[in-house]
Amino acid sequence: MKHAKLIFMIHSLDIVRGGMTRASLERAKLLRPYCENIILLTFDFNPDYDAVIEKLKSAQLWEKHMCHFNVYEFFMQAYTGKSKISDIELLPTDLHRREDVFDRYGQLRQIKFVDKKTNQLRKEYFLTPSGFCFFEREFDPMTGKTLQCKALEHNGKDIVFRRVNEYRTFFVRSLIKPYERVVLVSDGRFTDRILFSVNDPKVAKVAVLHSHHLQAPYFYGSYVVQRNASLIKQLNKLDALVTLTERQADDIRSRFGQVQTIYAVGHPVPLVRYAKYDIQRDPYTAVIVARYEGIKQISHAIKAFKQVVKKVPKAQLEIWGFGSEENHYRSLIKKWKLEKHVFVKGFANDPELIFRKAAFSIVTSKSEAFAMVILESMAVGTPVISYACDYGPVDVIKHEKNGILVPPNDVNELAKAMIDLFQNKRKREELSEEAKKISVRYARGAIAKKWIDVFAQALQQKDQRIFLRDASAHLMSFIFLKEDQTLLIQGVLYLSKNDVTLLKKHVRLSLLLRRTFPLLDHYMPLQYVWTDDHTIRFYGKLTNFCQLETGSWDFYLSVACLNDSKFVKLAGICKTRCESITYRINKFKFKLCVCDSFVRMKVYRSNHKRRVTFKAYRNMMVSYMKEKMKTVVKGGCRK
Repeated sequence: MKHAKLIFMIHSLDIVRGGMTRASLERAKLLRPYCENIILLTFDFNPDYDAVIEKLKSAQLWEKHMCHFNVYEFFMQAYTGKSKISDIELLPTDLHRREDVFDRYGQLRQIKFVDKKTNQLRKEYFLTPSGFCFFEREFDPMTGKTLQCKALEHNGKDIVFRRVNEYRTFFVRSLIKPYERVVLVSDGRFTDRILFSVNDPKVAKVAVLHSHHLQAPYFYGSYVVQRNASLIKQLNKLDALVTLTERQADDIRSRFGQVQTIYAVGHPVPLVRYAKYDIQRDPYTAVIVARYEGIKQISHAIKAFKQVVKKVPKAQLEIWGFGSEENHYRSLIKKWKLEKHVFVKGFANDPELIFRKAAFSIVTSKSEAFAMVILESMAVGTPVISYACDYGPVDVIKHEKNGILVPPNDVNELAKAMIDLFQNKRKREELSEEAKKISVRYARGAIAKKWIDVFAQALQQKDQRIFLRDASAHLMSFIFLKEDQTLLIQGVLYLSKNDVTLLKKHVRLSLLLRRTFPLLDHYMPLQYVWTDDHTIRFYGKLTNFCQLETGSWDFYLSVACLNDSKFVKLAGICKTRCESITYRINKFKFKLCVCDSFVRMKVYRSNHKRRVTFKAYRNMMVSYMKEKMKTVVKGGCRK
């Protein structure tokens, strides 16, 4: 990585931020031995970023090899004009409400005009500390959408941008000009649009997924979270997608395509600062360190503590963090008369010290991609009680060995687990000793090397991107061997014009059996040979299909090559009518239907128990449709 520039994009930086910002800063610190300097880009307007960086340095979250550039500071530094705000014709205040933003020195740095009728932002001006206007944004007064942005006197001339993303992309392109090779990393879905807009052959594009990609109830087949949908749809435009656990990477590959550019890199264990100090644990204090948001379900822990204090009168719960739910937590504490036992403490400036003093910590999230606080807690020997949610908690915590896993949303079991650890000192100590071993599994050096490997692979991948064109596949023959409980298939795949050299070297084929409702996928290996530059003959032996659950399973050919993949629906032998045969193998009963438009297996009786109930899937569908109807109704009212 000595010859490539690393650039991380994130919306904003500050001391009071969530796990994604901390993870980005920690990664930049982690890679110091491999990179001379790392650039972090931000896209919000903050006239006090110099003070923010100083605070990050004081908190040991920023180091000398880290450089920061902000989009508005970039345009301000390139401003060459002399137009003070007093020289510009502003919007009339009788129709608009004026809002001023000052920096920490009391200097006017931003002026906003809000339409009094629609309450939508109409125009905003960005000012230098000396009062010169260097940037303008104009908005539609009805919708609030950006009409145009203008960089005033940028190196001697005005530059007009019709869309918001244009000036942000202009900023990034200007920064990468001096470098021969660049790894551009998007840490949030806000910066994905910028990442995809930077089309430069020297840039390797990497996106990091810090959260669960699915909506409730968070099982395979749930709807994709809206902010993640665009990213997943454009997987083939990335040189690397990085998840925090291997299971999440596997689920994304299985459902959306077996691309070869998905990697899993977990968080590293944090640096331990107080190991030399004799810090006494309070055997009656549990802690939560999390954002005060609904998805964290901290109210579950407060409710569970009603039962805890009845068994352990000395028990206390400290809730550390920040967010919109703070007042709600305080009202619950008061409602359940827990003022002497549960305390809302505010932002955690020093998580390590908080965890070191606690008997154990608690995680009650609906979903977690990893949960950095689990590592922070376990690294200092503080065991974690967590809901067994995907993906992080169930991957990091080994139940009853280095922590406790509780069934999701089960407040009673959560209370029992807390009571057990409060009362059982020996168990706490045993879990504590095992928890410390997490430092080996997520060692900083090993995680740093994984990141360097991903970036190196992305730099190589950018020079061999491929986009699979139209394809079709036909099943030429199938034979069912009842005695061997085996289905033999043979077929042909036709690919349109592509880079044949890359295809022949990197293409991967497998048979996909997909059940639509509830969604479930099974992959089966195939062997194949190229007959010419656009035709592949494949064949396979299916031996484990007797474990399929009941329902209709469509046959697809999964075609993957480097950064792109396609699911090609398998068509049957060309006949005028559908050929269907029913088979029975002990209790397993299925019908194989083959026609010129599809191949389908209908399973009537299965040997496999259903993993996800139809009721749960139906409830998810009903909830989704209700939300869609609300959106439609609101949209109709606006019109």
